[in-house]
Amino acid sequence: MSKSEAPPPAPHPTGSFERGEAKYFHGRTGTLKKLKESMSLAKDAKSGTIILIQAAPGAGKSALLVECARQAREQKWMVANIEPDDLLDPEIMFRTLKKVRFEWLKRLSIGGGVKGFTAGVEFERPKKLTLQNVIKNVRTPLMLQLDEAQRLLEDITPDRGDRFTAARSFLKKVHAGECGGAVMLVAAGLGGSTEAFRQVGVSRFDGGRKIELGALERESTRAVIRDWLVNDGGVEVETTEWEEKIAEQTCDWPQHIMAYIWPAIRYLKENDKQMSAKGLNMVLEKGDKGRTEFYEARTDGIPAEHLASLAQATIAATPQGAGMRYTDIMTVLRNDFKEDAETIFTRAVQRGVLDMRKGRYMIPIPSMESWIVDTYGQGLPPRP
Repeated sequence: MSKSEAPPPAPHPTGSFERGEAKYFHGRTGTLKKLKESMSLAKDAKSGTIILIQAAPGAGKSALLVECARQAREQKWMVANIEPDDLLDPEIMFRTLKKVRFEWLKRLSIGGGVKGFTAGVEFERPKKLTLQNVIKNVRTPLMLQLDEAQRLLEDITPDRGDRFTAARSFLKKVHAGECGGAVMLVAAGLGGSTEAFRQVGVSRFDGGRKIELGALERESTRAVIRDWLVNDGGVEVETTEWEEKIAEQTCDWPQHIMAYIWPAIRYLKENDKQMSAKGLNMVLEKGDKGRTEFYEARTDGIPAEHLASLAQATIAATPQGAGMRYTDIMTVLRNDFKEDAETIFTRAVQRGVLDMRKGRYMIPIPSMESWIVDTYGQGLPPRP
Protein backbone atom coordinates (compact mmCIF):
# COMPACT_ATOMS: atom_id res chain seq x y z
CA MET A 1 0.00 0.00 0.00
CA SER A 2 1.46 3.37 -0.99
CA LYS A 3 1.65 6.26 1.43
CA SER A 4 -1.19 8.04 -0.35
CA GLU A 5 -3.37 4.94 -0.03
CA ALA A 6 -2.76 4.51 3.68
CA PRO A 7 -5.94 4.46 5.77
CA PRO A 8 -6.75 7.61 7.72
CA PRO A 9 -5.53 7.70 11.31
CA ALA A 10 -7.93 6.46 13.94
CA PRO A 11 -9.06 9.10 16.41
CA HIS A 12 -6.85 9.16 19.45
CA PRO A 13 -8.42 8.30 22.79
CA THR A 14 -8.93 11.29 25.06
CA GLY A 15 -5.65 12.81 26.17
CA SER A 16 -3.36 10.41 24.29
CA PHE A 17 -1.88 13.28 22.28
CA GLU A 18 -1.42 15.43 25.36
CA ARG A 19 2.20 14.36 25.77
CA GLY A 20 5.10 13.58 23.51
CA GLU A 21 6.82 14.84 20.40
CA ALA A 22 5.00 17.19 18.05
CA LYS A 23 5.14 15.99 14.46
CA TYR A 24 5.18 19.59 13.26
CA PHE A 25 6.83 21.97 15.70
CA HIS A 26 6.37 25.73 15.25
CA GLY A 27 6.77 28.70 17.55
CA ARG A 28 8.32 28.90 21.02
CA THR A 29 11.27 30.73 19.44
CA GLY A 30 11.80 33.01 22.44
CA THR A 31 11.78 30.08 24.87
CA LEU A 32 14.14 28.01 22.73
CA LYS A 33 16.48 30.98 22.42
CA LYS A 34 16.63 31.27 26.23
CA LEU A 35 17.35 27.55 26.54
CA LYS A 36 20.05 27.70 23.86
CA GLU A 37 21.71 30.66 25.58
CA SER A 38 21.66 28.79 28.89
CA MET A 39 23.30 25.79 27.23
CA SER A 40 26.07 27.95 25.75
CA LEU A 41 26.74 29.67 29.08
CA ALA A 42 26.81 26.36 30.96
CA LYS A 43 29.14 24.79 28.41
CA ASP A 44 31.57 27.72 28.42
CA ALA A 45 31.59 28.02 32.20
CA LYS A 46 31.55 24.25 32.78
CA SER A 47 28.67 24.92 35.11
CA GLY A 48 24.92 24.37 34.97
CA THR A 49 21.56 24.97 36.54
CA ILE A 50 17.92 23.85 36.74
CA ILE A 51 15.39 25.31 34.33
CA LEU A 52 11.70 24.82 35.05
CA ILE A 53 9.10 24.93 32.28
CA GLN A 54 5.72 25.21 33.96
CA ALA A 55 2.41 25.18 32.14
CA ALA A 56 -1.15 23.90 32.16
CA PRO A 57 -2.05 20.56 30.53
CA GLY A 58 -1.80 20.45 26.76
CA ALA A 59 0.45 23.52 26.40
CA GLY A 60 3.15 21.47 24.67
CA LYS A 61 5.66 20.98 27.50
CA SER A 62 6.72 17.52 26.37
CA ALA A 63 7.03 18.61 22.73
CA LEU A 64 9.21 21.52 23.84
CA LEU A 65 11.46 19.13 25.77
CA VAL A 66 11.91 17.03 22.62
CA GLU A 67 12.85 20.11 20.57
CA CYS A 68 15.20 21.29 23.31
CA ALA A 69 16.88 17.87 23.32
CA ARG A 70 17.31 18.00 19.54
CA GLN A 71 19.05 21.36 19.76
CA ALA A 72 21.22 20.18 22.66
CA ARG A 73 22.40 17.15 20.69
CA GLU A 74 23.31 19.43 17.78
CA GLN A 75 25.69 21.16 20.22
CA LYS A 76 27.17 17.77 21.22
CA TRP A 77 25.38 17.57 24.57
CA MET A 78 24.39 14.20 25.91
CA VAL A 79 20.67 14.18 26.76
CA ALA A 80 19.09 11.78 29.23
CA ASN A 81 15.43 11.48 30.16
CA ILE A 82 15.19 10.71 33.86
CA GLU A 83 12.53 9.80 36.40
CA PRO A 84 12.38 10.67 40.12
CA ASP A 85 13.87 7.23 40.88
CA ASP A 86 17.09 8.31 39.14
CA LEU A 87 17.40 11.08 41.70
CA LEU A 88 16.69 8.77 44.62
CA ASP A 89 19.03 5.94 43.66
CA PRO A 90 22.58 6.45 42.24
CA GLU A 91 22.49 2.88 40.89
CA ILE A 92 19.45 3.67 38.73
CA MET A 93 21.05 6.94 37.57
CA PHE A 94 24.23 5.05 36.68
CA ARG A 95 22.32 2.52 34.56
CA THR A 96 20.30 5.27 32.87
CA LEU A 97 23.36 7.29 31.91
CA LYS A 98 25.36 4.23 30.86
CA LYS A 99 22.67 3.30 28.34
CA VAL A 100 22.23 6.86 27.10
CA ARG A 101 26.00 7.36 26.82
CA PHE A 102 26.35 4.25 24.67
CA GLU A 103 23.70 5.48 22.23
CA TRP A 104 25.17 8.99 22.24
CA LEU A 105 28.68 7.76 21.39
CA LYS A 106 27.26 5.46 18.73
CA ARG A 107 25.48 8.38 17.08
CA LEU A 108 28.59 10.55 17.16
CA SER A 109 30.70 7.71 15.76
CA ILE A 110 28.34 7.20 12.83
CA GLY A 111 28.38 10.95 12.18
CA GLY A 112 32.15 11.12 12.34
CA GLY A 113 32.18 13.06 15.58
CA VAL A 114 34.02 10.42 17.66
CA LYS A 115 36.97 8.22 16.74
CA GLY A 116 37.50 4.82 18.26
CA PHE A 117 33.90 4.36 19.34
CA THR A 118 34.33 0.83 20.71
CA ALA A 119 37.23 1.92 22.91
CA GLY A 120 35.12 4.57 24.59
CA VAL A 121 31.99 2.58 25.28
CA GLU A 122 32.73 1.60 28.87
CA PHE A 123 31.23 3.96 31.42
CA GLU A 124 33.34 3.96 34.54
CA ARG A 125 31.49 3.07 37.71
CA PRO A 126 32.61 5.40 40.52
CA LYS A 127 34.17 3.76 43.55
CA LYS A 128 31.85 5.78 45.77
CA LEU A 129 28.44 5.54 44.16
CA THR A 130 26.82 8.95 44.60
CA LEU A 131 24.71 10.99 42.20
CA GLN A 132 27.39 13.62 41.82
CA ASN A 133 30.16 11.07 41.15
CA VAL A 134 28.03 9.34 38.52
CA ILE A 135 27.44 12.68 36.80
CA LYS A 136 31.14 13.60 36.92
CA ASN A 137 32.06 10.39 35.13
CA VAL A 138 29.99 11.35 32.10
CA ARG A 139 32.78 13.82 31.23
CA THR A 140 30.73 15.69 28.64
CA PRO A 141 28.05 18.41 28.72
CA LEU A 142 24.95 16.68 30.09
CA MET A 143 21.30 17.67 29.92
CA LEU A 144 18.92 15.81 32.20
CA GLN A 145 15.26 16.10 31.24
CA LEU A 146 12.47 15.48 33.73
CA ASP A 147 8.87 15.53 32.49
CA GLU A 148 5.85 15.74 34.81
CA ALA A 149 8.03 17.49 37.40
CA GLN A 150 5.09 17.99 39.79
CA ARG A 151 5.50 14.28 40.63
CA LEU A 152 8.48 15.22 42.80
CA LEU A 153 5.95 16.26 45.45
CA GLU A 154 4.87 12.64 45.75
CA ASP A 155 8.14 10.81 45.03
CA ILE A 156 10.97 12.77 46.65
CA THR A 157 9.67 13.27 50.17
CA PRO A 158 11.29 13.53 53.62
CA ASP A 159 10.05 10.07 54.57
CA ARG A 160 12.59 8.62 52.09
CA GLY A 161 15.25 9.37 54.69
CA ASP A 162 18.87 9.44 53.46
CA ARG A 163 17.77 9.14 49.83
CA PHE A 164 15.70 12.29 50.16
CA THR A 165 18.65 14.10 51.74
CA ALA A 166 21.00 12.96 48.97
CA ALA A 167 18.57 13.88 46.18
CA ARG A 168 17.95 17.27 47.76
CA SER A 169 21.68 17.96 48.08
CA PHE A 170 22.31 16.92 44.48
CA LEU A 171 19.54 19.09 43.05
CA LYS A 172 20.73 22.12 45.00
CA LYS A 173 24.25 21.62 43.63
CA VAL A 174 22.99 21.29 40.06
CA HIS A 175 20.98 24.50 40.46
CA ALA A 176 24.01 26.29 41.88
CA GLY A 177 26.24 25.00 39.06
CA GLU A 178 28.47 23.06 41.44
CA CYS A 179 28.58 19.64 39.75
CA GLY A 180 32.08 19.96 38.33
CA GLY A 181 30.95 20.31 34.73
CA ALA A 182 28.25 21.48 32.35
CA VAL A 183 25.12 19.88 33.80
CA MET A 184 21.59 21.18 33.21
CA LEU A 185 18.33 19.78 34.47
CA VAL A 186 15.43 20.91 32.28
CA ALA A 187 12.18 20.05 34.06
CA ALA A 188 8.65 20.46 32.76
CA GLY A 189 5.48 20.15 34.79
CA LEU A 190 2.10 21.42 35.89
CA GLY A 191 1.31 24.11 38.44
CA GLY A 192 2.58 22.12 41.41
CA SER A 193 6.12 21.96 40.02
CA THR A 194 7.35 25.15 41.70
CA GLU A 195 6.26 23.82 45.09
CA ALA A 196 7.84 20.45 44.27
CA PHE A 197 11.23 22.06 43.75
CA ARG A 198 10.79 24.21 46.83
CA GLN A 199 10.34 20.97 48.78
CA VAL A 200 13.73 19.75 47.56
CA GLY A 201 15.50 22.99 48.39
CA VAL A 202 15.32 24.83 45.06
CA SER A 203 13.18 27.83 45.89
CA ARG A 204 14.37 30.46 43.42
CA PHE A 205 14.49 30.49 39.62
CA ASP A 206 16.19 33.77 38.73
CA GLY A 207 17.35 35.06 35.36
CA GLY A 208 14.83 33.33 33.13
CA ARG A 209 15.31 29.93 34.70
CA LYS A 210 11.56 29.57 35.20
CA ILE A 211 9.51 29.62 32.01
CA GLU A 212 5.71 29.88 32.14
CA LEU A 213 4.41 28.40 28.91
CA GLY A 214 1.14 29.69 27.48
CA ALA A 215 -0.68 29.52 24.17
CA LEU A 216 1.04 29.62 20.80
CA GLU A 217 1.14 32.68 18.60
CA ARG A 218 -1.69 32.52 16.06
CA GLU A 219 0.65 32.24 13.07
CA SER A 220 2.42 29.29 14.71
CA THR A 221 -0.94 27.59 15.25
CA ARG A 222 -1.82 28.11 11.61
CA ALA A 223 1.58 26.81 10.49
CA VAL A 224 1.05 23.56 12.41
CA ILE A 225 -2.45 23.15 10.95
CA ARG A 226 -1.16 23.92 7.44
CA ASP A 227 1.58 21.27 7.71
CA TRP A 228 -0.95 18.63 8.72
CA LEU A 229 -3.43 19.54 5.99
CA VAL A 230 -0.80 19.60 3.24
CA ASN A 231 1.58 16.84 4.29
CA ASP A 232 -0.86 14.36 5.84
CA GLY A 233 -4.15 15.40 4.28
CA GLY A 234 -2.62 15.71 0.82
CA VAL A 235 -4.30 19.06 0.13
CA GLU A 236 -2.97 20.81 -2.96
CA VAL A 237 -5.07 24.00 -2.84
CA GLU A 238 -5.20 27.07 -0.62
CA THR A 239 -5.84 26.09 3.03
CA THR A 240 -6.39 29.57 4.49
CA GLU A 241 -10.07 29.19 5.41
CA TRP A 242 -9.61 25.87 7.17
CA GLU A 243 -6.49 27.18 8.95
CA GLU A 244 -8.28 30.26 10.23
CA LYS A 245 -11.45 28.51 11.39
CA ILE A 246 -9.65 25.64 13.10
CA ALA A 247 -7.07 27.95 14.71
CA GLU A 248 -9.84 30.12 16.14
CA GLN A 249 -11.48 27.11 17.82
CA THR A 250 -8.20 25.83 19.28
CA CYS A 251 -7.59 29.04 21.28
CA ASP A 252 -3.99 28.46 20.07
CA TRP A 253 -3.63 25.63 22.60
CA PRO A 254 -1.31 22.92 21.17
CA GLN A 255 -3.33 19.98 22.48
CA HIS A 256 -6.52 21.34 20.95
CA ILE A 257 -4.94 21.44 17.51
CA MET A 258 -4.94 17.66 17.42
CA ALA A 259 -8.57 17.47 18.53
CA TYR A 260 -9.45 19.12 15.21
CA ILE A 261 -6.68 17.70 13.04
CA TRP A 262 -7.66 14.05 13.40
CA PRO A 263 -11.21 14.52 12.07
CA ALA A 264 -9.83 16.87 9.39
CA ILE A 265 -7.32 14.34 8.06
CA ARG A 266 -9.91 11.56 8.17
CA TYR A 267 -12.42 13.68 6.24
CA LEU A 268 -9.87 14.67 3.58
CA LYS A 269 -8.78 11.07 3.01
CA GLU A 270 -12.38 9.89 2.76
CA ASN A 271 -13.43 12.72 0.41
CA ASP A 272 -10.66 12.85 -2.18
CA LYS A 273 -8.88 15.77 -0.43
CA GLN A 274 -11.79 18.14 -1.12
CA MET A 275 -12.02 21.06 1.34
CA SER A 276 -15.75 21.77 1.29
CA ALA A 277 -17.72 24.05 3.60
CA LYS A 278 -19.73 21.04 4.73
CA GLY A 279 -16.51 19.21 5.55
CA LEU A 280 -15.15 22.12 7.56
CA ASN A 281 -18.35 22.32 9.62
CA MET A 282 -18.13 18.61 10.36
CA VAL A 283 -14.47 18.95 11.39
CA LEU A 284 -15.28 21.86 13.70
CA GLU A 285 -18.16 19.97 15.28
CA LYS A 286 -16.08 16.87 15.95
CA GLY A 287 -13.16 18.97 17.14
CA ASP A 288 -15.39 20.81 19.61
CA LYS A 289 -16.51 17.45 20.96
CA GLY A 290 -12.91 16.26 21.34
CA ARG A 291 -11.99 19.50 23.07
CA THR A 292 -14.82 19.02 25.57
CA GLU A 293 -13.75 15.41 26.19
CA PHE A 294 -10.31 16.74 27.10
CA TYR A 295 -11.85 19.07 29.70
CA GLU A 296 -13.95 16.23 31.10
CA ALA A 297 -10.83 14.09 31.41
CA ARG A 298 -8.88 16.87 33.16
CA THR A 299 -11.66 17.44 35.71
CA ASP A 300 -12.44 13.76 36.23
CA GLY A 301 -12.36 13.00 39.95
CA ILE A 302 -13.02 16.60 41.00
CA PRO A 303 -16.53 16.77 42.52
CA ALA A 304 -19.06 18.94 40.69
CA GLU A 305 -19.63 21.08 43.80
CA HIS A 306 -15.90 21.95 43.86
CA LEU A 307 -16.01 22.96 40.20
CA ALA A 308 -19.13 25.03 40.92
CA SER A 309 -17.18 27.02 43.51
CA LEU A 310 -14.35 27.58 41.03
CA ALA A 311 -16.94 28.72 38.49
CA GLN A 312 -18.28 31.18 41.06
CA ALA A 313 -14.79 32.59 41.72
CA THR A 314 -14.21 32.84 37.97
CA ILE A 315 -17.46 34.70 37.34
CA ALA A 316 -16.63 37.17 40.12
CA ALA A 317 -13.21 37.95 38.61
CA THR A 318 -13.11 41.06 36.45
CA PRO A 319 -12.19 41.80 33.82
CA GLN A 320 -12.59 38.42 32.13
CA GLY A 321 -9.26 36.72 31.58
CA ALA A 322 -7.43 38.89 34.12
CA GLY A 323 -7.10 36.04 36.57
CA MET A 324 -8.05 35.62 40.22
CA ARG A 325 -6.21 36.45 43.39
CA TYR A 326 -5.45 33.54 45.69
CA THR A 327 -7.35 35.23 48.52
CA ASP A 328 -10.47 35.66 46.38
CA ILE A 329 -10.52 32.00 45.37
CA MET A 330 -9.97 30.89 48.96
CA THR A 331 -12.78 33.15 50.22
CA VAL A 332 -15.24 31.32 47.98
CA LEU A 333 -13.85 27.87 48.80
CA ARG A 334 -13.75 28.47 52.57
CA ASN A 335 -17.30 29.76 52.51
CA ASP A 336 -18.43 26.54 50.79
CA PHE A 337 -16.06 23.93 52.27
CA LYS A 338 -14.34 25.47 55.32
CA GLU A 339 -11.25 23.45 56.33
CA ASP A 340 -11.16 21.49 53.04
CA ALA A 341 -10.61 24.65 50.99
CA GLU A 342 -6.81 24.38 50.78
CA THR A 343 -6.96 20.74 49.68
CA ILE A 344 -9.51 21.56 46.97
CA PHE A 345 -7.39 24.47 45.74
CA THR A 346 -4.21 22.36 45.64
CA ARG A 347 -5.96 19.58 43.73
CA ALA A 348 -7.22 22.07 41.12
CA VAL A 349 -3.68 23.40 40.60
CA GLN A 350 -2.13 19.94 40.41
CA ARG A 351 -4.72 18.82 37.83
CA GLY A 352 -4.09 21.90 35.71
CA VAL A 353 -7.61 23.26 36.21
CA LEU A 354 -6.00 26.35 37.75
CA ASP A 355 -2.72 27.79 36.54
CA MET A 356 -0.69 30.72 37.85
CA ARG A 357 0.26 33.53 35.47
CA LYS A 358 2.06 36.63 36.73
CA GLY A 359 0.94 36.12 40.31
CA ARG A 360 -2.73 35.41 39.53
CA TYR A 361 -4.62 32.17 39.05
CA MET A 362 -6.79 31.43 36.06
CA ILE A 363 -8.41 28.61 34.18
CA PRO A 364 -5.70 28.55 31.53
CA ILE A 365 -7.65 28.08 28.29
CA PRO A 366 -10.50 30.50 27.46
CA SER A 367 -12.71 27.73 26.07
CA MET A 368 -12.07 25.62 29.19
CA GLU A 369 -13.07 28.56 31.38
CA SER A 370 -16.29 28.97 29.37
CA TRP A 371 -17.01 25.24 29.62
CA ILE A 372 -16.59 25.18 33.42
CA VAL A 373 -18.72 28.31 33.87
CA ASP A 374 -21.44 27.05 31.51
CA THR A 375 -21.46 23.51 32.93
CA TYR A 376 -21.04 24.15 36.66
CA GLY A 377 -22.04 27.79 37.07
CA GLN A 378 -25.72 27.32 36.33
CA GLY A 379 -27.89 29.43 38.64
CA LEU A 380 -25.02 31.78 39.47
CA PRO A 381 -25.34 35.47 38.59
CA PRO A 382 -23.69 36.50 35.31
CA ARG A 383 -20.38 38.33 35.17
CA PRO A 384 -20.67 41.92 36.45
